[in-house]
Amino acid sequence: MPSKATPKTAAPSATDFEFFEGAQSESTARPQITVRRGGLIVLTRAAVDLLGDDVEHVQLGFNPKTQVVGIRAADHEAQGRYRLRTQQKSPSRLIGGKRFFGHYDLSVDKARTYDAEIVANGIVGFRLDSND
Repeated sequence: MPSKATPKTAAPSATDFEFFEGAQSESTARPQITVRRGGLIVLTRAAVDLLGDDVEHVQLGFNPKTQVVGIRAADHEAQGRYRLRTQQKSPSRLIGGKRFFGHYDLSVDKARTYDAEIVANGIVGFRLDSND
């Protein structure tokens, strides 16, 4: 008995596809700080802008009463400074905060994103209990 052949369909052409273009990501427009597993801190361009123009180094601070992590601009000779590193093809900036989080015994077991805000004069930060 002859087998029934499945009718062949034409291969799709490029014009058959609908591509999702969506809105541009808002994550870079909002001042946010992500703490990645292991302590790497990622600041969106908007969060860096809260620190001021041309900031190259920062200092990290912690308020144990309010559970706020603070970041302030620092002179390139300041003790305990961190360099704001750039990411290739990204406006975000990085801070290697592993030792900082270890010093204060703060958990960095998974990535968390926080809204950045001005928490004191010249200090941008986030509340550890307010992550998304």
